[in-house]
Amino acid sequence: MTEEYILLVSGDAALAEQWKHALRHRRNYRFTHAPTGAEADRVMSETPPDAVVLDTATPGAEDFCRRWTKERPFLAMGEKGDTETETRWLAAGCPMYNGLPFDHSIFALQLNALLNNSRGRMRAAPSNAGN
Repeated sequence: MTEEYILLVSGDAALAEQWKHALRHRRNYRFTHAPTGAEADRVMSETPPDAVVLDTATPGAEDFCRRWTKERPFLAMGEKGDTETETRWLAAGCPMYNGLPFDHSIFALQLNALLNNSRGRMRAAPSNAGN
């Protein structure tokens, strides 16, 4: 089974641990936690993850999201029932948004769908080899 690398972006270390706990037994994951958007930028540049889970309250998160959503799949996590915030993050390029507090099963299924869709896009992308 292939190990998938997930970048957890949150200024709340306890929340990042909850995310790890929710995912730990679902698939073969490894994690890196970045407490700020600036630290997440560094991680993205050095060791790009397969997907990003992002706490919308993290300092620098929105700029980080706008810079990288075309490169990797993102799941934004923010206040449940806050339509304005959800709309802003979807417009910033995050294809999925989940409210906090979160349901562990739905969270894991959303991340799984993002990873599966991302792999499908990579297989379908035209090759530039030989050009």
